[in-house]
Amino acid sequence: MTQEGKGIQNVDNLRMISKVLNVSIDFLLDDEGVFDKTVIKEQINLDDYVKEGKLRSKKDAVVYAKYPDAEIIPLLAKKKMRII
Repeated sequence: MTQEGKGIQNVDNLRMISKVLNVSIDFLLDDEGVFDKTVIKEQINLDDYVKEGKLRSKKDAVVYAKYPDAEIIPLLAKKKMRII
């Protein structure tokens, strides 16, 4: 674990990703494993979805529409740069 305590967050992220993809954490960490991305690909028209309420983007709206009980947790955040 890092000094900032981010090590545990990374493990939690791995757990969530492994559940979503239905693979083991070992599989995610294996450099030699091959993952067939076609299994999780699906054509989506973002114009069919509306960003509203707690949703941050139309992409979140897609996830919420397909998995209404999902808790949407951002894994990556965009940071705005400040000009000093």
